Amino acid sequence: MQVRLHHFCPPAWHVTGALDAELPIKIEDFKGKWLLVEFWGFSCYACLTKSLPELAAFHAEFQDQIDHFQIISFNLDRDVESEEQLTARLAPIVKAAWKGKKLPFPTLIDETAKTQEAYGISGFPTIVLVDPKGHVVKDGNLEDLREALESLRR
Repeated sequence: MQVRLHHFCPPAWHVTGALDAELPIKIEDFKGKWLLVEFWGFSCYACLTKSLPELAAFHAEFQDQIDHFQIISFNLDRDVESEEQLTARLAPIVKAAWKGKKLPFPTLIDETAKTQEAYGISGFPTIVLVDPKGHVVKDGNLEDLREALESLRR
């Protein structure tokens, strides 16, 4: 699913917790890099079994370009209030669906729904792609990021 933003620059995040990232963390921290944010919830089977593993594989494939991009996983479940709760809920998924491998990029938490409302997210997974200047790429997706990173390899 793609988000419909009415902003040239993406709205601020409301982050209440994070795995593999230090708080405070904000979208502006990634200016100068491509930023792909996937918003997801535990109710989204496709997120857990398809899109998040695809992002992990992409991250590994483009490890040589890590200075040019960042992927952020953003959990929007209202009943996940802490890193500990997120880790506990992810544990069986990591074991069964991800073959014991954790996500290689940060996961942010917002159980308040403020981020979901700011981005107008109505379903999961939802991807937002932000260019290095900090602007949302209209209808941006993983393939757009792939093309941008491959052009840097040439």
